[in-house]
Amino acid sequence: MVAKSLKMPGEQAQQQPSARKLSGPCLNAFFAICDRWQLTLEESCSLMGDPPRQDFVRWSADRHNTILNELQIKRISYLLAIYNALKEYLPKRTSSLAWIRRPNDHSLFQGKSPLEFMRQGKVEHLNQVLLLIA
Repeated sequence: MVAKSLKMPGEQAQQQPSARKLSGPCLNAFFAICDRWQLTLEESCSLMGDPPRQDFVRWSADRHNTILNELQIKRISYLLAIYNALKEYLPKRTSSLAWIRRPNDHSLFQGKSPLEFMRQGKVEHLNQVLLLIA
């Protein structure tokens, strides 16, 4: 039998305002990173865990009225941290763009580009990239 996580009364209500406050700024940051990294719609979607395409398009069009879930906010947090770490590690914008797209011999990537690795769908992949470069 799997134990279920019990929520205290009002806990869901407390999380909702936080997600509401964070979602717009998170989406603004996410789409700015997508622009700077010159990601395609497919690449951007996969970094967010492949939500339904219509949801993803709606997020882009209506960022301030979208409420992301905890996992989506966590994904964006990792991507923002990766982006910021790369800005420090590779100060030229073109260097970080090249780094995420170039095949990498590090054992983590096994010849894939960091972008390909991050697009595999799990939040853990984003965490592993962040741990590598931070």
